[in-house]
Amino acid sequence: MYTLGQPQRTLRAPEAFAHRDGLTTTSHHGGSGLVSRMFRNRGGDVLRRLSVPCLSSRGTCRAQSRPLAAASSTPKEGELRRRGGGAKVARKGKSATGLSVGSTVELHCHGVAFGGKGVCRLEDSGMVVFCAHALPGEHLEARVDKVKKNFAEAHKIRVLKPHDNVVEAPCPYFGACGGCNTQNLDYEAQIHHKESQVEQLLWRVGGVEQTGSIMRPLVQAEEIYEYRNKVEFHYGRANAAPQTPETDSAEAVLGEPVIGLKAAGEYKTVVDIDHCHLQNEAANRVLTAVRQLVPAGSPVATSTMLRKVMIRSAEHPVHGMQLMVALESLLDKPAELQEAAERIAAAVPEVVSVVHLVEPGHWEEAEDDEAGP
Repeated sequence: MYTLGQPQRTLRAPEAFAHRDGLTTTSHHGGSGLVSRMFRNRGGDVLRRLSVPCLSSRGTCRAQSRPLAAASSTPKEGELRRRGGGAKVARKGKSATGLSVGSTVELHCHGVAFGGKGVCRLEDSGMVVFCAHALPGEHLEARVDKVKKNFAEAHKIRVLKPHDNVVEAPCPYFGACGGCNTQNLDYEAQIHHKESQVEQLLWRVGGVEQTGSIMRPLVQAEEIYEYRNKVEFHYGRANAAPQTPETDSAEAVLGEPVIGLKAAGEYKTVVDIDHCHLQNEAANRVLTAVRQLVPAGSPVATSTMLRKVMIRSAEHPVHGMQLMVALESLLDKPAELQEAAERIAAAVPEVVSVVHLVEPGHWEEAEDDEAGP
């Protein structure tokens, strides 16, 4: 999270443009500005705010953040486990159906649930199994990850029969990357399943029997790729363990430092990515520049403990595409990132600002997963 502050000095009238998600950004070409860093504890509570200068001399941005919600007193799931209370994430023993964590099952997928997981059922008991990357009509082999009282969760390890409406995923990282679930499902079929999800909610939860009387036709996206105006890439380590149907349930082995997106179903490792189909061409050029100028494992990335690179984009009515780049680190060492910030802005003309975010509250997380560069 970030909040951009006011300029340090009086500047000429800014040229403002709005992000599609409601974030308003103002660009002052040639000016300097402030970025407000929010320091949080591990529970997410804001401890203090500091205003620091924008790193890029090309311009500054100003954003209006939403009010912070009151901190919840309800302990998180992880805290419940550390205290010895709360529900367990997965049952180690067998369920009433004989299903156990780590077992291999054959499934037939019948639909898609919210979040993109396939809705499957066990043939003998009829128990519902939500399976990652399973799609309607597919007959597959899966390995069980969690077992609850009324359902289970699994991930696909082998396709026995292809699903309906098969298309070739355009992304070479599809399957390994956790960013997309349905690239290999025809878009018209995706629309059909999304409409079905809304209809089922109206019927099951809302008690609406004649859903057709209140449902309007679904508005399809103009572009199914390159539509995102914000993507976060992680500094971390690749999974060095070979992933096969026999070894995919094994614990991840941390490998070489990389920049990319979190692996599918895995928070400790990162998939090395040099191009993402969800963001526009200018944003991908920023990713290329970051990988070249501040590569994972480099002295700058290591000394500042870089954790993320966030790329935001918006269309200016006069100047066209404009981008903001945020470098997030655990250590407050902006001077060591100054040169990299200037070179990133120089490499991609659409970049109007580069800011530095500090998240010291993630230090314990970095020590726990050892995924830092």
